[in-house]
Amino acid sequence: MCTPCSAQEKMHPQATADEVNQILESKNQSALTAAFDRSQKLYIDRVAQAYRRYRLNHSFESGLYAVLPASARQMNEMYQLTEMSPPSGDKEFEDFYEGYYKTVFKDAPKHPKSYPTLFAIGSFYGATDCCGVDGESPWFCELLHDLYVSDPDLYLQALADPRNRHYRQGPLACAADIDDMP
Repeated sequence: MCTPCSAQEKMHPQATADEVNQILESKNQSALTAAFDRSQKLYIDRVAQAYRRYRLNHSFESGLYAVLPASARQMNEMYQLTEMSPPSGDKEFEDFYEGYYKTVFKDAPKHPKSYPTLFAIGSFYGATDCCGVDGESPWFCELLHDLYVSDPDLYLQALADPRNRHYRQGPLACAADIDDMP
């Protein structure tokens, strides 16, 4: 995986990895609440809590959008999940990272106000360069393309909003699926 330029420094000690892991392994809502209460309540803990709550009960879908990363620092923290070591040594954190983003992009048409943030996230991870860049950019470009396919009118309306002018290039390229063009 390619690390976003500003995500070079490590931000998570092993204690945080253990806390995130406990949140993700919670078997029910009360165990989830207890695990979160024991955590440092960092941004990544809140995302883990929202994702696990959603996995336990899909009626908590809106919570996923309440914790969408709103800054480069929060996007860095999300990316660093892929580099954290869960106690088992498996890929749970990478699965959490991918599962969270796949879910919010897939269900975004039910949450149209999330589009500007999703465009910003895709741009942050390099979806403005959808052509053959190793790392995150092709994956986020695919997520943006799938979002476009799910509701083209909503996607293009969101891009037409003048507030989203900074993020148009990548999402438009990804919508066109330029990787498949000759």
